[in-house]
Amino acid sequence: MPNEEHGSFSLGFTFGLLAGAAGFFVFGTERGKKARVQFSKQWHDAHKSMAKDPDALVPSLREAYNTVVAAALGETPKKKKKPAKPREKKQTFSGT
Repeated sequence: MPNEEHGSFSLGFTFGLLAGAAGFFVFGTERGKKARVQFSKQWHDAHKSMAKDPDALVPSLREAYNTVVAAALGETPKKKKKPAKPREKKQTFSGT
């Protein structure tokens, strides 16, 4: 069996293993059920708010991901930190 065929088999096997584990978590555990319910609620709320005001601010994919993962793990979602203000550069005397 050539190496390239063996590599694609390993990649497919690994992908299938990960997909199966994710499927088991989502559909076979209580935490997965909570994550599905939370995601469904967020999807419904987002759909309603977009129908009312299509120009409204939509949370980033990272924020949505953090909220769903936090719900699955039974934690409170992390709040997005405000970006730090840039520090002012101090003037220095270079001398001539």
